[in-house]
Amino acid sequence: MQKAPHYDDAPVEVAAFLAERVRRAGPRVFLPSVSPSIPAFGFGKTFVHNLQLIAKLEHLRQLGVAVLVGASRQGVHWRPVAPRARPTNAWPGSLAAALAAVHHGAHIVRVHDVAATAQALTIWRAIAEHE
Repeated sequence: MQKAPHYDDAPVEVAAFLAERVRRAGPRVFLPSVSPSIPAFGFGKTFVHNLQLIAKLEHLRQLGVAVLVGASRQGVHWRPVAPRARPTNAWPGSLAAALAAVHHGAHIVRVHDVAATAQALTIWRAIAEHE
């Protein structure tokens, strides 16, 4: 799955895949405000594919369900910049991914470092209010 992942347009293709799953499951399974779509960061995607997914979350928002981003401590977000780091030391990359995901429309972020992420989001929102 990770040897040679290929997408012509990762955000569009992942959204199309998830749209089909939402359609098949029907309204009893996917309630818009409860059942999230999850783009599965790292699975069958390159570092660049994952960056594209976060930057283009609007494709997932069009599904009409909540968008959940679980990029916390994902190797694809920290190995390229710190190959010898351990997942527990990956919080800077995890914070950056969470902030970018919320900025691009994620409704939910799954994180390991809850206090640090909450603080970063609080400050980021305060700054955004003064733009």
